[in-house]
Amino acid sequence: IFPSIFFVAISCVFIGLLYEKNKFSLANLVPILTSLFIILAVLTHAYIPIVSDIDYVSISVLFASIVQCTLLMYSAPNKLWQEFFVYKRLHTSISAFFNLYWPLCFSAFVLQLTSVYYLYLNSYQESAISWIYFAERIYFLPITLIAIPLSTVMIPNISRLILNDKKASYQLQIQALKYLILFMIPITILMFFSSEDLVRFLFERGEFNSEDTLATSQALKLFLIGMPAFCLSIIIRHYFAASYKGKTIFYTSFISSLGGVIVAINLIESMQYLAVPIGVSFSSWFNALLLIILQIRSNF
Repeated sequence: IFPSIFFVAISCVFIGLLYEKNKFSLANLVPILTSLFIILAVLTHAYIPIVSDIDYVSISVLFASIVQCTLLMYSAPNKLWQEFFVYKRLHTSISAFFNLYWPLCFSAFVLQLTSVYYLYLNSYQESAISWIYFAERIYFLPITLIAIPLSTVMIPNISRLILNDKKASYQLQIQALKYLILFMIPITILMFFSSEDLVRFLFERGEFNSEDTLATSQALKLFLIGMPAFCLSIIIRHYFAASYKGKTIFYTSFISSLGGVIVAINLIESMQYLAVPIGVSFSSWFNALLLIILQIRSNF
């Protein structure tokens, strides 16, 4: 399954090109192939007993990533391939790309490192990692369905407008924030007060008992406190990326993540596993406030 990472990475590049052309349907439908191939592998494995379950599913994931990458490359405009082999153009594009890429890469690395450290803190308490994991799955559901698609549609448009029409790019961000508030605030409130029922409906069966439901719902409530800020950050950070201010995203991510870790460390003895969602929510609000202040100071 490991070679599929190579094809997934290439696919991400071509998905970005489709986003730039506002072709969101194809870019989001193609990854579904992976799920379909896995389902097909599960359904047909009984007829191919010479390969083990894990190997057969792994092969299906690899095959799906190759097909996905091929389809996306085929969908790329001919102009892309013509410009790709022009050295001067390629050199300029790569330089500009990596000037923006490395701060965003390090920013993502900091966030992943923080998540690993939070797992380390929770590993001292029995079942804590599972409670946090299940709470995060519900926490990321509205983010994945609303905030991320909204920001995805916003990326190519604000990138085009920011250099030529700052007022229009400002209006675009305001419009995105209005939609975000319209959907996310009611959902956050609803999920906060129905968190225990949500966890019970989704997970309470088998080894997952009522005590696990209560512990997971408490973690979910603390995660939800920071969800509006997390979504806000997703929208605002695109301004800095489009303005080639990737370092700002890295610095704010680093400072806010460090602040969240410090909060979690200081609360871990008294709050136990709940220190982690408190730290995450603190980090989300701190990051959002930093981005807002820096955007205001840039006269946007």
